[in-house]
Amino acid sequence: MESEVLAGRRDALWFARPGRAEVSHVAVSENGRNWFAACASGRHLRGKRCRPLVGDLLRPAREVHPNGRCRHPGCRVRWPAYQPR
Repeated sequence: MESEVLAGRRDALWFARPGRAEVSHVAVSENGRNWFAACASGRHLRGKRCRPLVGDLLRPAREVHPNGRCRHPGCRVRWPAYQPR
């Protein structure tokens, strides 16, 4: 059985910009504790790795409405079919 794909949002409000909607990202983890966006899991900003997703707020990715999903390549290819609650 395939494990469930999870999604979450970044842990910092500074990442959101005026006029830019906050989106959910497919969550990936190397150790099961620190979760990062699939589109930026290895990306560095100003010499530091991108902020992790909020682990306590992860939810099944299939529940995230298509309008609220990250569309960058790393996330886009991993989204499962949408299934509303």
